[in-house]
Amino acid sequence: MFQTAATTTGIRLTQTTPTGATVVAQWNTPSSLTASTLANQRAIDTGAASTSIDSANANTLASASLLVITAATAGNLQIRFASEIAASNAVVKAGSNLVATKVA
Repeated sequence: MFQTAATTTGIRLTQTTPTGATVVAQWNTPSSLTASTLANQRAIDTGAASTSIDSANANTLASASLLVITAATAGNLQIRFASEIAASNAVVKAGSNLVATKVA
């Protein structure tokens, strides 16, 4: 769940993984109640930003599906976000969650 400070500010969501890991991801970031930015990724830290939101400071749900296949290098999966506009704020809200399933 996220908020942006102005209707002209979007949010960029992406992930980083340990060196050598394979990642495929799909991020769905709403820009209104009926439209969204869909970003498909095959590399780390390559997320596409939404360019706006219909209501400033409103709780908005973003979702993602990720598949990460680790390699020999240990490390962490990190979910990252940024404001689409440097001078405007974007916030991932407390209570947001991540559900992960380890496949052996």
